[in-house]
Amino acid sequence: MDLYVTALALVVFLAVLLSTGNGHLCVIEPRQRGDFDISKSGSHTCFRHGPPCGGEPASPPTHTYLSSTAVTLLWQQNYNHYTVGYPGYMDVAWSDVTDMKNFHLLAVIGDLNEHAQDHQRNYSIPVVNKSEAVQKLL
Repeated sequence: MDLYVTALALVVFLAVLLSTGNGHLCVIEPRQRGDFDISKSGSHTCFRHGPPCGGEPASPPTHTYLSSTAVTLLWQQNYNHYTVGYPGYMDVAWSDVTDMKNFHLLAVIGDLNEHAQDHQRNYSIPVVNKSEAVQKLL
């Protein structure tokens, strides 16, 4: 049961990355729900609003992760909306699929001034889903 719940939690927090942003983000690994195209900036597949998960319906987990092991999350800021004096940020959080209102923050990454909105930038962060967090979901 631990492995299944961990997989659910990881998939959900990655999807949250899409649902809470006011920009263009595509989750590369594990792959986001629905269509996926990072071949051009401003891709409609990276512009999804409406929680949870950018309006994409839930599906069974596609990955299984062990508690207390490191996982690298990969995503692309597909279109940059940086405003001088008002830099944005990207936060990564997770929630249990049965409770989409309580999120657990994992990381906050500041936006960079790329001087061009159509700039595409890949990001990665290592995340350890601690066993204590998983126990709360059981």
